[in-house]
Amino acid sequence: MAESDYPYEMSSYRPFTDSPRKTCRASSKTSSKRYTISGFNYLNHDEEEMRMALCSGQAGAILVEMNTCDALFSYKGGILTSDCLYESYSDEPFDNNVLPFAIVGYGSATVSGKSVPYWLVRAAWGSSWGDSSYPGHFRIKRGAGLAGITFNPLTIKSVSLKSSASKCTTSTAWTPGVYSAWKKTSYNKYWSVAATGACNQYGYSYNAADKASAEKSALDACTAGFKVPCAIMRSGQATCTNATRIADLKAWVEAKAQPGQIYAVAINGTCGTGYGRWSSSDWSYVNDVVKDCNADMLAKYGTSASPACGIILSGKKPAAVTKCTDSSKWQTSRTAAISNTYWGYSWAVTTDPRCGNQWYTYNQPTLDAAKNYYPDKCNAAAAPTFGANACSVVDFGTAQCTDSTTWQNALVLAKDKTSSGKYWAVFSDKLCTYRWYSYNYASEESVKAATGLTTCNTNATARGLSAYSCGIVAYGKKW
Repeated sequence: MAESDYPYEMSSYRPFTDSPRKTCRASSKTSSKRYTISGFNYLNHDEEEMRMALCSGQAGAILVEMNTCDALFSYKGGILTSDCLYESYSDEPFDNNVLPFAIVGYGSATVSGKSVPYWLVRAAWGSSWGDSSYPGHFRIKRGAGLAGITFNPLTIKSVSLKSSASKCTTSTAWTPGVYSAWKKTSYNKYWSVAATGACNQYGYSYNAADKASAEKSALDACTAGFKVPCAIMRSGQATCTNATRIADLKAWVEAKAQPGQIYAVAINGTCGTGYGRWSSSDWSYVNDVVKDCNADMLAKYGTSASPACGIILSGKKPAAVTKCTDSSKWQTSRTAAISNTYWGYSWAVTTDPRCGNQWYTYNQPTLDAAKNYYPDKCNAAAAPTFGANACSVVDFGTAQCTDSTTWQNALVLAKDKTSSGKYWAVFSDKLCTYRWYSYNYASEESVKAATGLTTCNTNATARGLSAYSCGIVAYGKKW
């Protein structure tokens, strides 16, 4: 509850001159929040029990009656340690210096080198009064029974917002308000409708940032218009979350789009008609489907929301045929790719789904780079038959010999011819068809750079392979 719900209105009241007001003026505040209290519990007159009630979560706050005096009225901060004694001003009930307060916390602070326990108490005198660290609050020493703080402590069981409105239950005469709110609410924003007990008297809100704001605005509009309490009839968000509807739209748009095409679907906040666009690669065009939906909502229903629609789906339709799986069809391309790739570098072969259009890449620095190679020319040639982006990588690898059985004889010869303490190495081309070995080198570095590698490359080039087609496959030191 805010101060604005029930502002202080007795500044002009003259004690002992004006007659006391004997009726509650809540009826003049029909749009203000009203709360009910389910019950309360008295606590013992014991500050430790009061502290435990706060500590255990039994109470969010403790209501107390406290004696007031100049020391409290002039309080500006720190921990109040002086006592305020009870004073009665007349024989009239409640004509005394006792006022209600709320204990909201407790703690301790060091004062003059000593730890002083305190209560944190909320007053009703505004945020400009009190401790600068806790505006609207004051701290008073705990455990000393000051100002009669233990006289009548109690905790509230629960507080709930009470609706004073008589809710419409006999008619749907308020539903035109729903349609009006829908038409004015932008996609993803909130709306609400409130009505009096008469049902045909209603107010609505639209374009709210959240549900709570929408309902408050609808209640305010209804109450202001008809001067009686109103109740919320319906609230919502202008967005489509119906899983079945979304699944149906996905099936519809993918039936319209070609394999490999991208698409988007727009819809209004009531999950009405869906609007779709699709394209080979133009996302700007596809996302403009929202304009189609907005224009149609305005033309057909007079919708003034901006935007009335939002994109509910976007994606890419899978290619109808996945890839070529007959490896015999791309062997020529595979051989060419490997032949042109340097030792240790990677290659890949790309084809259309029927293995017709074939392209290869070579001398890629990593295997991932080769696998992610999709030539535009392959996709362009395949598009008329298979749709956009139909080509895929069907084979890939790294240009080097990994079959150790092909160099075993060379390895045995190299070791046999190497003296104890010397180094040997075996070299092979990337197709595992030509081997060479070196032996009796003084260091690992020298044997790796031996003439055997040069001889291997020279022979590989003479047989039509690329330069740098050989590499070292084994080396070691003889002990």
